[in-house]
Amino acid sequence: METNNFPESKKRKLSTILENGDSMASKFAEMKAENEKLKQFIEKQNATIIDLAMDNTELKKEKMNHSKLLKEYESEINRLKPRADELEKMNSILEQKEIKTKAAIAKYKTRILCMNVDFVRMKIVGEQIQAGLKRNYECKIDHLESNIDNLMKKNLDMNQTMEKERKEFKAKIKALKSGADKDYDMKE
Repeated sequence: METNNFPESKKRKLSTILENGDSMASKFAEMKAENEKLKQFIEKQNATIIDLAMDNTELKKEKMNHSKLLKEYESEINRLKPRADELEKMNSILEQKEIKTKAAIAKYKTRILCMNVDFVRMKIVGEQIQAGLKRNYECKIDHLESNIDNLMKKNLDMNQTMEKERKEFKAKIKALKSGADKDYDMKE
């Protein structure tokens, strides 16, 4: 079978195909199946391109939305910027006040510590004075007690002496009375 419609290389291919024992119909069916696969691949690629185009459109819409949101945020930032400046000023004022407050607290803590030290010193001095006074009073009390004991001994001695003298005096009076009675009796 001779083919004149095909170029020379295609004739060779076709003759090679036909020589191998394959039929033209089976080769055509293979080519048709391969062509179908290619069509499906192209359709998938087209669908992917369409999806990408839709995604791109959505991204553009989102970008526009983001641009709108960005503009809204920028306007909100610009609107809030004076308030932020005021807040920064207030914050710096508060920081200065906090520094002053911390300095005052440190000053008062120092004063309190000094007062505590003074108090402890005064307490120690007071305790020393109290201990000295206690010793003085104890010495005075001991001295007074010994004086009282001495006075009581003297009083006791004086009482005993007075009692002794009283007894002697009574005895003298008795003796005198008895002697005076004798003298009185004698005068009579």
